[in-house]
Amino acid sequence: MSALPPNPPTPPTPPASSVPPSLASLASSPTPGAPGAGSDPRRPLTAAAQAAANARRFDRVPPRPTLHPRRVVGGMRLSHRPPALSAGQAAPTETDEGTGWTWAAARWMRPCEERAPGEQLSEGLEYARAGQTRQLEIKPGMVTAKVQGRMPQAYRTTIRLPTFTPEQWDKATQAMVAQAKYAAALLAGELPSNIEDMFAPAGLSLFPTGAADLSVSCECDVFTGKPRDFAPVSPVIGPDGQPVPPAPRPPVKPGPGVPYCKHVCCLMYLIADRMSTHPLTIFSLRGLAEGDLLERLRQARALQGLQRTGVTATPVYTPHVPGVNPQSVPLEQSIASFWTAPDPEALAGLDMPIALPEVSHPLLRRVGPSPFLGAKFPLVGLLATCYDVISQSVIDSAAGEPARTPDDRAPTDP
Repeated sequence: MSALPPNPPTPPTPPASSVPPSLASLASSPTPGAPGAGSDPRRPLTAAAQAAANARRFDRVPPRPTLHPRRVVGGMRLSHRPPALSAGQAAPTETDEGTGWTWAAARWMRPCEERAPGEQLSEGLEYARAGQTRQLEIKPGMVTAKVQGRMPQAYRTTIRLPTFTPEQWDKATQAMVAQAKYAAALLAGELPSNIEDMFAPAGLSLFPTGAADLSVSCECDVFTGKPRDFAPVSPVIGPDGQPVPPAPRPPVKPGPGVPYCKHVCCLMYLIADRMSTHPLTIFSLRGLAEGDLLERLRQARALQGLQRTGVTATPVYTPHVPGVNPQSVPLEQSIASFWTAPDPEALAGLDMPIALPEVSHPLLRRVGPSPFLGAKFPLVGLLATCYDVISQSVIDSAAGEPARTPDDRAPTDP
C-alpha cells in the first residue's frame, strides 16, 4: 500500500499591522445593495431622487448671450451715413452732400447724443448699420421696433413723444401759411431749417428738446438695470440619494439702468435716416399725417388768395367716403358744359400772378433722380433747363416783351 504525499505547508499569516490600508478599506466596504451602501452609485435611487433625476434630464438650459449680435436676415439698416462730429462741433444745418444726412436727422438725434453713453451710442450705430432691426412701425406719437441683440429673443423697443392738439395744429398751420416760403417748401416735400420758428409763438417745439418730450423704453437688461442670472437651477443628488436644496445665493440688486441703451440708439438712428429722405415724418409723429398737412396748406393758401381778390366764396375741404359723392354729376350729363365756368365774370377776379415759383423745379424735386443710369446726358438737368426757358418765355410774353431764346445771350469777348 503506497503512502499519501504530505500536505503542503500553510503559509504564515502576516500580522494585522502589516496589511496595506487600501486592502483593509476594500475589505471593510459594504456589499452593493447592502444596508449602509447609500454612497454607492450602483445602489438604486429612491423614488424622490429618481423623479428629480428625470426632471433634470428635461431641464431647458437657460440661453446665454453670444459674443456678437445674432445675424438678422432682411433687417432694416441705414441708407445714409451719419457724419462723424468731433467734440463741440455743431450739427449740420443743411444736407451733407457727402453722406446724405440732413439737418432734420441731426436735429432728431440731438437728445440721444446728449444723454446716451458713448459705448451705447456707438453700438447702436453699428446695430443700425448691420440691420439688426426686425420690425419697425411708426404711429402718431409712438415708434415701436424689435431689435435683435445677443440673446435669442429680440427686444421690444419703444419711443414715445406727445402729439399736438387740433387747436395747436391750426395755429401752426396759419403761421406757416402766412410765410409763403414755408408753405411752398412743405408742399414740395422739403422741411426748412428754421421751421421751428413757426411753432415757437404757440409755445411748441416740432422736434423733441428733452426728456419731457421724448420717452423711451426697452426690454434689455441694460435699460432695466436687472442683470440676468445664468446660474444652473438643476437639482443636485446627495450621497443618500435625495435631492440637495441649492445653497442660498445673494439677491441680485437691480441697478439704475441706462436711459438710452444700444437698442434705443439703433431705433433713433433708423428714424433719423428716414427723416433724411422723408422729412415730413416728424409731422406724422406729432399727430398730423403728411397728406392732411399738405391739404391744410393748400386750402389755407386758396382761402388767402380769394380773400385778396375780394371773392366771397370760401373753399371748404369736406372729407367723403371713397366712391360715394352724392353731389357729383355723371360725365354724360355734363359734357356740354364741362369746360364752361358757372360764372364767367368771376374768372376775371382770380389772382393768378405769372411769376417763377418760390421753390425751383418743385415737380422735378418730387419725381426724384432719373431712372436712366449711365445716360450720356443728365435727364433731370435737361428738363430743368427746358422748364427755365419756357417759364421765362411766358413771363416775358405776359409783360409784353419779346420772348428770348437761348441764343439771346450777351456777347462775350473772343
